[in-house]
Amino acid sequence: MRVFLTGFSGSGKSTVGPKLARLLKYTYIDSDEEIERLAGLSIPEVFARKGERFFRQLEHKVIQHHARNKAADAVISLGGGAFISAHNRRIIETAGTTVYLRCELNELYRRLHGHKDRPLLFGHGSTKKAIMERMRQMLRVRRQFYEMADITVSTTTTTPIQTARKIRQNLRAYGQ
Repeated sequence: MRVFLTGFSGSGKSTVGPKLARLLKYTYIDSDEEIERLAGLSIPEVFARKGERFFRQLEHKVIQHHARNKAADAVISLGGGAFISAHNRRIIETAGTTVYLRCELNELYRRLHGHKDRPLLFGHGSTKKAIMERMRQMLRVRRQFYEMADITVSTTTTTPIQTARKIRQNLRAYGQ
């Protein structure tokens, strides 16, 4: 079985993912790390040197590979924009269960503030007000796609292990 974690940057996908994988005794895969390995560049370098389109092509390749690889059960953390693509969603939805890690905007900002490795958020440099507005706009567009996930779990006030346990409980209720 595959469990795909989706949600906005800072929602906890890369933090919760390894904990959930340990609880389920699954392999953990971080799609951004896979993209960096394929590109031989960090995510900010991919955006700066090759652009977002190239990044999205690599992201699709990684998703397709791991969705089709039936060798082992896995928890796969997706990038914040991966689930927006209808083509990616179709692949993901047929390959496993999707979990939306929902987090409130102020908490997302708190978690992400100081992490300049998020090119779509901080690539232009800005004040807190401008960054919050950019995040609000991105969430407005992305939320409708995130909410298509099979399971939604709030991460705003929970620890990563609490979130992983809640996901495990929801997977069981979902029949996984």
